[in-house]
Amino acid sequence: MSTNNIYRNAIYLVFVILALSACGTDDPPAAVLQARSLLADQLGVPAEEITIISVEEVEWTDSCFGLGGAAEMCAAEITPGWRVILVVNGQEYEVRSNTTGTLIRSPQL
Repeated sequence: MSTNNIYRNAIYLVFVILALSACGTDDPPAAVLQARSLLADQLGVPAEEITIISVEEVEWTDSCFGLGGAAEMCAAEITPGWRVILVVNGQEYEVRSNTTGTLIRSPQL
């Protein structure tokens, strides 16, 4: 194989790698979008008006994401999920969920 072919193949490979990496997405996980949607519903605003400030994958100490009340039964088990910080109209909200976003709670709501 000639030197020109080696360089051409190497350049082609670099372009393919760059193209594939550009196809990656920075979309938030579905659970985070669910959390934003819940907050939008609770506040009566469009979800598009809510800004996602931070997303953190966490392990909650119980099934109530650390937000259980005195009269509430929460399983004392590690529950993987998300802590999401959202802002709407200048007000910051914390929303907690399980990994899939099927269970969502907020200390402010």
